[in-house]
Amino acid sequence: MRVLLAPETGRGHGSAHLRRAIGLLDALPDSGMLIEDGSPRLSSLLSGVDPERITDRLEGRWDLIVVDRFDAKRETIREFFEHGCTVGVDLGGDGRAYCDYLMDTLPRLDGAAANDADPALLDLPLASSGEDRQPGTILVTFGGEDPARLTESVVSLLVGAGFGKRITVVAPAMRVLGLMPSGLEVLPPQPTLEPLLRRAERVITAFGMTAYEATAAGAKVLTVAPTRYHDRLARKARFPRAGVGRPSRTRLLAELDRPAGPPLQQWAPRRSIARALRRLSPPSRRGCPVHPGSSGAAIWRSAEKSYFRCPRCGIVYLERFAADEETYGASYFMEEYRAQYGRTYLEDFDHIAAMGEKRLARARRVARGRVATVLDVGCAYGPFLSVAKRQGLLPCGIDVAGEAIAHVRELGIEAVCGSILDRDAVAALDRKTFDLVTLWYVVEHFDRLDELLVRLSGLVRPGGVLAMSTPYGRGVSARRSADRFYRSSPRDHFTIWDRPSARRVLREHGFRVRRFVITGHHPERYPLVRRLGADPAKRLAMGHSRLFGWGDTFEIYAVREEP
Repeated sequence: MRVLLAPETGRGHGSAHLRRAIGLLDALPDSGMLIEDGSPRLSSLLSGVDPERITDRLEGRWDLIVVDRFDAKRETIREFFEHGCTVGVDLGGDGRAYCDYLMDTLPRLDGAAANDADPALLDLPLASSGEDRQPGTILVTFGGEDPARLTESVVSLLVGAGFGKRITVVAPAMRVLGLMPSGLEVLPPQPTLEPLLRRAERVITAFGMTAYEATAAGAKVLTVAPTRYHDRLARKARFPRAGVGRPSRTRLLAELDRPAGPPLQQWAPRRSIARALRRLSPPSRRGCPVHPGSSGAAIWRSAEKSYFRCPRCGIVYLERFAADEETYGASYFMEEYRAQYGRTYLEDFDHIAAMGEKRLARARRVARGRVATVLDVGCAYGPFLSVAKRQGLLPCGIDVAGEAIAHVRELGIEAVCGSILDRDAVAALDRKTFDLVTLWYVVEHFDRLDELLVRLSGLVRPGGVLAMSTPYGRGVSARRSADRFYRSSPRDHFTIWDRPSARRVLREHGFRVRRFVITGHHPERYPLVRRLGADPAKRLAMGHSRLFGWGDTFEIYAVREEP
């Protein structure tokens, strides 16, 4: 994959983001580039990087753009979004919610939850065996910038308390240290702190990667925060704290008086950001599948999925980061169908056909009886088509599953094997337009929804009916637990619809919704029923579900408007 690294270079945010990006360049030797603003203050950190791997231009297409920044605006993420799949690493700012994927190595106090949050992503060092540890030694390091000048404050306090001979200081990379007392070991900026962390018994630093690295190496950590925000983060991570803006003498000395003992926490270095990036498979389509280029804020994330809501139409769409392709062959209708419903699709044929009779009756009422020709998109083994044939209509089906199409043809019904988005497959249909086009639990499987809707608008004659069913984004399951709903949503369902989004999306493509029918009522999914389990509670829940439309699926019937 081609990876562009976009680290933090602004003043006041230290050098950790840039150092991590430089490390990723080494871990991605054949594919990584780094974009930076050419700030002179960063030249020392970039001096050892191959100039051919540094750019100051955002151009071309990238598989991944890794935005490793303290603060990123929505406009910035939008600009990156147009060039590739955005991956935020420890990202702050209002652009966080608009990244395709988020990784957090450190805890956060606010902002959208990450897809992958794990301190082990820091690629922390192995704990020291203790052989190199020097009892009583104190390492003071506050990163590459230290704008609050905590280094000088902490060292002054320690020297005044008699710890001078035990202190090692690492100077910031981006500023000159103030006057240091004589006799101290003052080191220039280090390419890596690991040897020093293994040697020191205690490390005094601000909350950040150094605190985690020191803990993993076996040192006792004490934090002094440059801001209240950093102090709150240190408290959330359970690091000992000794002041904000300047060290508290009482708290610092009290902490140093405690026996060093074992470190508070340990993290095994079993992961790395580079390996996590390599495992990601960028989605083939990003942003709203109805409005290409429109990207919304994330509403739910997991390690393999991100769900967003389009700001234009309100539809919820999936971006998936696993490379597996969908197959809709015999196993999909047999083993997978049985695992979900307790029987195979063919064993369920008559039940599906019975539902098809009700659906066809509704469609004919919406069409005011003017239905003679029917196209069922994603017809599977043809239960709906068999109903249409029995009622004297002229049915035709299309599906990508060859075994299913062969079965439909055995029923004496015209059927085409292929995708509705395939021009050759559409050309093979027995007519150009239809009175009724249906998609029963099919529309959610398309990530190229804009192309599908254009195709459907051409297949339904003016005045004809488009009918479809799909999971309902405002049913009892979504209301009871959004987390469980999105987590269990099938990985090949690329959109989740509700009534407002359906009206907007279909209206844009020439359809006016005439009827919604809420289906899939499940009283057992109501919290009260789950607790009580009594028949009266089930009947009450069923009545509520039908009255207020809390079913987990719904049907949409829309008329193709006259040009």
